[in-house]
Amino acid sequence: MPRPAKSKDLVSRLRAYFRPRPTPRTAAPHDVTARLEAVGDDPRALVRIAEAFHEQGDRPATIRTYWRAIHALRRQQEHRRSLTLLERVIALEPNDPTARIGLGECFERLGRHQEAAEQLRHAALLAADAGRLTAARQLYTRADRLS
Repeated sequence: MPRPAKSKDLVSRLRAYFRPRPTPRTAAPHDVTARLEAVGDDPRALVRIAEAFHEQGDRPATIRTYWRAIHALRRQQEHRRSLTLLERVIALEPNDPTARIGLGECFERLGRHQEAAEQLRHAALLAADAGRLTAARQLYTRADRLS
């Protein structure tokens, strides 16, 4: 007795789902980019893809992908996991005031106000060095309120 079309469609979809695929660590750069678009906002998958970009030596793509994962984690209120990724971004881009601000905000949400103030002051110094004096002043004020 032949299967109904609906069941055949389900079988073919299951086969497609379970077929072996290259992992982000071993995929070619264009495959990684396609995978990045397919994962949406899944933080774990984004981190794996960022690590694949890092292994390929694509620093800008690594940082962009880490930021996508950080934003996804912050939407889920996963501030501890965000800290780890922000520290990775800072390791790749130590003079990025935005990463320092993000780290300070995560520390603040976790109740670690002294560490938050330190990061905001560091971000203020970086902003001042870049000529963004108004932003630096605002960051210093915010840091003073925390400490």
